[in-house]
This record gives sequence, C-alpha cells and structure tokens, in this order.
Amino acid sequence: MAEEFDYLKDSKFGKLATNILDKREKDNDRLLPTGGNLLALFADVASKYITKKNRDLQQEQATNIETLTRQYNDVIGTRKDFFNSSAIKKQREDYQLWKNPETKQKARLAKAIEYFNQDKDMIEEFGSMNPYNEYLKLPKNSKNAELMNDALELLMGQADVYFESINDDAIVVPTQAEYLREVKQAFEAALKEARNDPTKKTFLRKQFLKAFGRDEKGNPRFGLVNQDELKNLRVNAEEAAGIGRDNPLAMVSDLDIEQREADKARVFERPDLSEFDFLTQKPKSSKPNPVDRRVLIDASSDVRSLFNDQYKFDIVNNDGAKKNLSFYSVYKGLKNYNGSNQMQGQYNQTNLIYDVLTLSKTARAEFEKTNYDGDVRSAESFLVPAIQEVFDRMSNGLPSLGFENTMEVIAPDEMVEFTSNGTDYKMSIQEVAETFIGKSNEEKNDWIDNIEFEPKYKFVFDVLRRRDYE
Repeated sequence: MAEEFDYLKDSKFGKLATNILDKREKDNDRLLPTGGNLLALFADVASKYITKKNRDLQQEQATNIETLTRQYNDVIGTRKDFFNSSAIKKQREDYQLWKNPETKQKARLAKAIEYFNQDKDMIEEFGSMNPYNEYLKLPKNSKNAELMNDALELLMGQADVYFESINDDAIVVPTQAEYLREVKQAFEAALKEARNDPTKKTFLRKQFLKAFGRDEKGNPRFGLVNQDELKNLRVNAEEAAGIGRDNPLAMVSDLDIEQREADKARVFERPDLSEFDFLTQKPKSSKPNPVDRRVLIDASSDVRSLFNDQYKFDIVNNDGAKKNLSFYSVYKGLKNYNGSNQMQGQYNQTNLIYDVLTLSKTARAEFEKTNYDGDVRSAESFLVPAIQEVFDRMSNGLPSLGFENTMEVIAPDEMVEFTSNGTDYKMSIQEVAETFIGKSNEEKNDWIDNIEFEPKYKFVFDVLRRRDYE
C-alpha cells in the first residue's frame, strides 16, 4: 500500500508552517514553563502596551521641555526689549542719577522742571508747551525768581516721592545681565523639575507613584519627595522673577509686565501751581536795525560821508538862530543846540544816537505792518525823518526821549581797535567792558581819556563811559 502523503511534513509550504509553529511553541515554553498560549499572548500584549506608554511619557516630557523653553524665551525676549526701550532707559538713567548722592540734586531738578512743563496752569500762563523755557526768556526780577524757586522746591519734593516709589527692576537694576538673572534662574529651576519628573520615567513607575507616592495626609513618599523639593525651588524662583503659573504645564505669565501696566495707571498727586502768578510780559527787542545803525554811526564820525553830503536838517541853536546843517555838524557841535546844562535829560551825543535809532526802528516796524508787496526801503528813508524829529525837539528846548536805557546800540561782539601805552589792541566790546569790572567810574573814564582810537570808535567809547561797572 502506498505511503499516505502528509502535507505538513512532505510539502515545501507545510514544512515552513511547521517550523513557524515550532518556534512559537518554544517561545511560549520559555514564558510559561507549563505552557499555555493564551497567557503568553496576554503577556506579549501587556509588554507592548507598556513599551508604548513609556514612549508616550518620554514624548510628553520632551514636549513639555520644548514648550517651557519657548515660553521662557518669549519672556526673556520681551524683558530685553522692555529694558532697552528708550523710555525705560531714560527712567533708569534718571533713577541712577537720583540714587547717586553726587548727582541726586541734578536728577531732582530735572524731574521738577519736567513736572513744571507738564503743569496745565503753567502751560496756560506762559502760553507754551514748554513754560520753563519761556520763563528763562523773561526779564530777571526778584518776584519771578522767588516764585520759580518756591515752585521748584515743591516739585523736587514730588520728584523724591516718584523716585522712592520705583520698584521696577528694569529701572532700579543698572545692567541687563543683572535684570535677567532671576528669570534665567527660574528657567533653570523649571527645566530641572521637568527633566527629573519621576512620573515621566516609565509607565509602571508613574502608576506606582500615583498609587503610593503620597501617604493618607498627602505627604510625599519615594520619588515624589525629591520632586516636591524641585517644585518648591521652581515656584520660589518664579515668584522672585515675577513669573506665575498654576502648575508646571500651565502657560507662563510674566507678572512683571502686567504689574507695569497697572503702575502706568497710578498717578501721583502733583502740587497745585495755579496760584503762582509770574510776570510773563516780555520786553520788546531793544536792538536797532543794523543798517540804520551803520549809516548813522558813519555819519557821526565822518564829515565826508555820503549821508552828510546828501541830507541837511533844520535846527535852531541855543541863540535862536535857524540853521540847515548836516547830521555831523550838529553831532560835533551839540553843545550849541542842546539847551541849558541845567536841563534834566539834556541831549548828549550818546542819547542823540539812541533817540534817532529808536525812532527809525519804530518807523520801520510800522512800515512793515502794511508792506504786503514786500517793498524794500533804504535806511535813509527812516533815518532822515527820525533825525529831523529829534532836531525839532532840541529846537524847542525839549530833553531826550529817554531811550538811553532801553536801546542796545552796540553789540558785545563788535570789534574795536585802540592804542594804550604804545601797544595796539583789537578787542570785542565785551572784552573791553570786562576790564572795567570792579573799577570806579573815575578810573574807567581816565583810562578811556588816555587811549587813542579812530573817530569811528568814538561813539562806542562814549557809550562805555556812560555805563556803570562798579
């Protein structure tokens, strides 16, 4: 009888299937000494489940660290921008000046002036958004000086209140490295907590700690003891750095930035300056038109000037005789036209020049008010009527108009040339005037009498004679 064909033993594919089944039986025998395919299958599934959970925990931990790093980088970047912003930089510089005893008064005064410029009453009173600058343009007088001193004293006291209230590290701390130190320490503490979390090591360990990691009172046991210590270090570091969150997985919140927004809304009460009534009327410019001045000074010093040749003026001398003369002739022979020596305000060469230039300046200003076409007028068109008006006053025995104390006919930087004790000098009028400081008028005038200078400088030295430097 022919031998029966066995598929599992004799066929190529049967042999392969047999080998596979034999390997599975051997594997099961290693897991279960007594055998049992069902239990082996359960162990295999459990092993794969735990392996997957371990991988999930590792991925979760990596994601947490990545999120934590990104959030802290945002906080650090925001704080860097804030620290280096122009507004905070200015406040920090002011605070550091105030903190330094050697520069404290400078910081107090600067802040007081800032407050003065922000005061609505002062803005209205001075008619400017920079009232302190307008104050500096006012004529010096004791009332204004006293008022400003009192106002600044009040405002410097308020400045102290402001500086003492500052607690923002971006202003108090002088360097960026020091400012960011606590944030970076908090970041390091948070990273350490995340990297050493025992519940992220293995699934079985997580389950064990979940069930047995704390006693009935909630106290930590086993691996949670160290983790609680890391958590406390992280919480303390974040609080010190002004960073808050409810748990390690929550969104990081920069409490420092939030507090700054609240601080902006805090307004300190400022001193009331509404009763500070400054004298704000400004004097008009006392400087003459430079072209008028040049033409007139030339006419007073040079008989051959074109002005003296072209223009003659009517005047009555002290004896009542009518004359028609050049400006130079009257200026040089003024004693024959200026009336009695006993007359108060009698004309002299200096106030003669002052009066003429003041009247010419006034006439020019009136002309400009209606000069809509932009017409150009010569200096002579204003000087000739001004000279005639002054000569009419002298003809009628009238004194000077009294402009001598308001008209700055000579400019401090104007140069003069003279010879003193055989030495030639070229100096500005300001430099010459400074040599008179502390000297008596007699000493000053004696010095002027003994120097030599060209006729064109006579008017300058006549003005210096009349000024008091004692």
